[in-house]
Order: sequence, then structure tokens, then C-alpha cells
Amino acid sequence: MATSSFTRKIIVTGKEATDIIIDALTSDEKEKKDIYKTEDFLAENSKRGREALKRFVSLYKK
Repeated sequence: MATSSFTRKIIVTGKEATDIIIDALTSDEKEKKDIYKTEDFLAENSKRGREALKRFVSLYKK
């Protein structure tokens, strides 16, 4: 198993950008939602899957 490491330099200009980065690093809030488990996501994904299957089948009906 190969591993790699890298260093990224971030150049920040302006107080607002600095404040945003500091807030992001020190934030205790977990605002991320697991969209893969929501009913809306599953319903939309199912609908797209059905539509794609209909298009695929229509190619071979001709």
C-alpha cells in the first residue's frame, strides 16, 4: 500500500478571508447533513434511475 504526503500553501489576503478560515478551523458545529440517507435524495435517485432505464430500453425497441 503506497502512501503519500503533500504540503499545500494557502495565501490569504484580507481580514474577512482570515476570519472565515479561523471560524472554519475552530467551529464546533456539525452542519454537514448526510444527504445519502434522506428520503428526498433516495426518491430523486430512484426517479432518475427509472428514466435512464426507460431511455436505455427505448434504444433497443426500435
